[in-house]
Amino acid sequence: MTVFVHGTDATRDADLAPSSPVATRFVLRKLMPWARRAYGLSPYPRDVGVAGVSLGGLAAAHLALQAPEAVGAVIAQSGSFWWPAPSAGEPEWLTREYAARPRADLRFYLDAGDRETEPGRGGEPSLLAATRRLRDVLRAKGYPVTYAEYPGGHDYVNWRRTFADALIAVFGS
Repeated sequence: MTVFVHGTDATRDADLAPSSPVATRFVLRKLMPWARRAYGLSPYPRDVGVAGVSLGGLAAAHLALQAPEAVGAVIAQSGSFWWPAPSAGEPEWLTREYAARPRADLRFYLDAGDRETEPGRGGEPSLLAATRRLRDVLRAKGYPVTYAEYPGGHDYVNWRRTFADALIAVFGS
């Protein structure tokens, strides 16, 4: 089973940033226990995935880094791995965290559009470049990573099209 990290429009940026404990705390303390009771979510991390798009992809990968004892797979579609903006710190914080920490038992599916090449307004690297760097760091650490670039940009049409492939990549057929 996969838990999809999204957030509300009004507080999405603040709630999904790794600097905020809101999303991680909610998923681990509220959502997963509820999903175990309501849907029989497995207690075994290898059977549980977290997924998200854009900032939700960043939040999903961050949650897995913080709680590999609860999550075994990450699906990050167009993840905002450039985070934070240079005005708030050094970009690509999560990539450096994965590089610095011991390898956990996690599997990854990462994708990004071949048109997600614009640097951020604050000087952040492009989403595509940041995703490629995270992919390279994860692979160098020995993580199983499925990576895809699709023809397109940052939108739900593309993410909907690749989500089934993502599930198969991290859980098998």
